[in-house]
Amino acid sequence: MRGALVVSLALIAAIARADVAPPQPVPLGAGVTLSIAPLARPRSAASDLASLPVTIANHGPGTIRIKYRHFFLTDSVGQKSMALLPSELLFEKTSAHTLAEGTLSSGKSRSGSLYFHRPSTFVPPIGLRVDVESADGTVLGQTIVPL
Repeated sequence: MRGALVVSLALIAAIARADVAPPQPVPLGAGVTLSIAPLARPRSAASDLASLPVTIANHGPGTIRIKYRHFFLTDSVGQKSMALLPSELLFEKTSAHTLAEGTLSSGKSRSGSLYFHRPSTFVPPIGLRVDVESADGTVLGQTIVPL
């Protein structure tokens, strides 16, 4: 009887994992893709800090530049919330490492979390605006990804 219960629980867990599909990459242009995990809501009502786990992959021909100022949360009425710098998170409890700034050469990827203050006045739908820039500062594209 107990063995059947263990097998049943294991089967339920396997089915639950199968239903959770990994994030699909979203093309940002210039051969760059972004995979986004669901936006993590603040843990307590006193916090408006939200984290967004992302992976950026560069399949394009050139090197791109990753900067926090390239990422914004936006809402349907045009409000914005910039990604926070690591220095702005020094006194916050964060659960994951931040996405590292810097250059990303062709064929490479980088993962980490972006952190935002999520204003209570945001009007759904909410999206992530991402600006793609080459290593020399040339703008390669701008995309808003629905969250």
